[in-house]
Amino acid sequence: MKTPSHLLLAIAALCLGVGLFSLSLANARAAETPRGTSERADLPILQTLAVKDGNYRQRSYLVEWKGTEVVAEDRLRRVLHYTDRLLPVRVYKSPYPKDQKPYGLMHISVEVGKKQDAKPSDNEGPFEKAPTIPPQVFDLPVKRVIAVQEDGCLHRSYTVMWKGQEAFARDVLVQTTYNVGDIIPVLVMHLAHPDPLVAEGTLSMNVQTPRRRSPAVSETVGIVRPERSILQKILPGRPKPPPPLVFPRQPSAEEESRE
Repeated sequence: MKTPSHLLLAIAALCLGVGLFSLSLANARAAETPRGTSERADLPILQTLAVKDGNYRQRSYLVEWKGTEVVAEDRLRRVLHYTDRLLPVRVYKSPYPKDQKPYGLMHISVEVGKKQDAKPSDNEGPFEKAPTIPPQVFDLPVKRVIAVQEDGCLHRSYTVMWKGQEAFARDVLVQTTYNVGDIIPVLVMHLAHPDPLVAEGTLSMNVQTPRRRSPAVSETVGIVRPERSILQKILPGRPKPPPPLVFPRQPSAEEESRE
């Protein structure tokens, strides 16, 4: 039995329509979700943020990106530029990790071009390399808020005051909305430089989400102290349970008649 030609054409048209609909849906989703991209640019330097904390240093640059002030990181201090030069940067735009948010993330870092552009080490001969120190959280005041939104991607970072110096603190996943003057928790990391020839370590700061403090938490060891009841505060040791209640026995009708 042969299948009619008009039925075959109808089936083919249906399959083609389903395929075109799936393709258009995939393209729409791809357009809604920002894909990972990068762009190189030479931006004017507005201010150099250089922080020194003992044997650890941090360097970043306040630059102008499309009329907005942003901070370009140089976490490994590979270049040394001043405000009279253009700074080569790389602007990264990527989806939120595991697509947990409807927006993407934007990050700007200093780009090192030729090898001679990299800042050489000043160390000669044997030297003592700064070690990695366990990170700590400090409450620091916000001096400047840097917030950028472009192509469905967000960037937010802050400058905070650290030991009398203006330092750069990142909000990697854009989870905070602090304002100038707020006291915010910042994770301060003193790290050994990955270059074995560089003695001074790196100073890095990440902004934390607001912390909830309980009055029952010890500030010294961080152990929750259970609140004692009033009875436990008055009586030493563990309070004894009260004795069981004993009710008098009621006489029966026969006992009452005998009496």
